[in-house]
Amino acid sequence: MYLIALARRALRLHEAIIELWEKGLEPEANILARALCEVWIVVRWITNKDKEDRAMRYAGFEAKLIQHIGKVLPKHDPSLKMPRHREHEMIAEAAAEYSSHTSWAGVTLRTMAEEPDTIEKLPSGEPLDATWFYDVLYFFHSCYVHSNALGTRGLTPYVGEPSSMGSRNPKYAKQDRLFTLFSSTGYVTMIFCRLAQVWSLSIGDKIEGEWKGILEQYGSA
Repeated sequence: MYLIALARRALRLHEAIIELWEKGLEPEANILARALCEVWIVVRWITNKDKEDRAMRYAGFEAKLIQHIGKVLPKHDPSLKMPRHREHEMIAEAAAEYSSHTSWAGVTLRTMAEEPDTIEKLPSGEPLDATWFYDVLYFFHSCYVHSNALGTRGLTPYVGEPSSMGSRNPKYAKQDRLFTLFSSTGYVTMIFCRLAQVWSLSIGDKIEGEWKGILEQYGSA
């Protein structure tokens, strides 16, 4: 059930990314692409091994978040009265399994990405991992999330030209458009191909075919 929820989240993120992309807001679309990249790494990690345990740990983390909200809101507003949740005991028991409200897996996203794949392997027989996605793509997406030079370079005017709210440096326009489109579509493709493998669905080739069609359509854009 929660893998389906993650797949739906991936589709909704991709839809939002494309909408921003079509409006010429590629740097902003990259912010959502970072979240989509994370969904891909998480789906891969959950399905890699111990699928039931990892999926349940992902699902049960909601209890920790509910517990945290119940503590932090009254802290900043003592007059706020938080009603006792009708499933308080169950939530407290589930929340006790987590040491932090910011990490559900017990490992970092990097560690998830570095874990050798038990499903997909290289032609040589060596297991794949998702380290490249974390080290390269996730890093570049993160640069648009944070307030640093790379995240704002598309809004930087040329020397001597006035700045404007809607400016986009054409030097980076094509590069940003292709990067955003291909990476976002690639994550969705990999997520659904992965689920097709895990659930033994015969749709992997069709999904990959759609991906190749997008590459051919926009590759020379």
